[in-house]
Amino acid sequence: MEELAAMGLPDYWLKVAEYLGFDAFLGMWRILDANKDCIPQFNGSNSMAPTLRTYSNYLRFQKNRFVETLAAQGVGPQEIQRRVQTQLCESISITHIQRITQRHRIKR
Repeated sequence: MEELAAMGLPDYWLKVAEYLGFDAFLGMWRILDANKDCIPQFNGSNSMAPTLRTYSNYLRFQKNRFVETLAAQGVGPQEIQRRVQTQLCESISITHIQRITQRHRIKR
């Protein structure tokens, strides 16, 4: 880890390396580097600038899959709303539930 800090890696990458472990971090880095033609460069320099959606975007995606699964099982909108609140500790409107289920043509 000291080598990564000594070469000037930003703190957020050092935190990722610490969390993943040195070998897993290097593996991730090699994968990114092997795909650098698909990753934008940072200000035209020799640095890659991979993009990553926010974690809240992932959580919203998972919540929507949860709603779709319940709807596909025949669970009604009010019950879906209750389960999202109790199991995910999130609020969701009936209108949003209907939008999700209609978008994916889930029949109840």
